[in-house]
Amino acid sequence: MTSPPAESTSARKLEIYTLIRNLSDQGVSVIVISSEMEEVLGISDRIAIMHEGRITGILEREQFSEEAVMAFATGSNKSTPIGVM
Repeated sequence: MTSPPAESTSARKLEIYTLIRNLSDQGVSVIVISSEMEEVLGISDRIAIMHEGRITGILEREQFSEEAVMAFATGSNKSTPIGVM
């Protein structure tokens, strides 16, 4: 099976992102699991980051940056995980 054309995939993703935002606006919690950094930063209000099977940090939108996410994802951030007790 071949991959769908890029424009078809992009249109489909936009449709999914719109659905996620609409649900969120209605107060529905949506859990998205993705390894695509741009996608995660673009559609999330809060990000829980895991390293070696454990949550190492939780970031709120105002804390988002690729560097912050990667520090928790690689285990290089040795501080107390944000939002994790």
